[in-house]
Amino acid sequence: MMRTNWTDAASSIFVLAAVGVYLSGLDSTAAFGLSDRQSAAVVFGLGVAACTAARSYLAGVYGAGPGRRAPLAYLVLVTGIGAVALVAGIIAVIGGGSGAMATLVAAIVAMWMLASARHLGWIAAPRRLRRDEEATSSPHP
Repeated sequence: MMRTNWTDAASSIFVLAAVGVYLSGLDSTAAFGLSDRQSAAVVFGLGVAACTAARSYLAGVYGAGPGRRAPLAYLVLVTGIGAVALVAGIIAVIGGGSGAMATLVAAIVAMWMLASARHLGWIAAPRRLRRDEEATSSPHP
């Protein structure tokens, strides 16, 4: 089981702020006096901040750091959602579309939920094999 730490709290604050900006702009008034495109840029920036707050976690997930690498299905899912968030964010910032903004926020929340579930141990991480373990477990020298 993995533990949560201060980066999880920081990511959570950024995600909650992004959701807050989005929800405040749902009524007919602009969010905090911002235009739709400006709100999208703020939400996009908060989503990026949430991801970079856990950059050491990302290194471990993608196998660049020490520890256990995430399951392949998890990697594919999170990477796909991240790509959707990137495209939706660009469209929302350039065009100011409400559909793109909703997609961006949903993708940010989905990635945060998946990362939180993995940190809490709800998504199992396979054991990472070291070269010496692979050599000793091989039946043929």
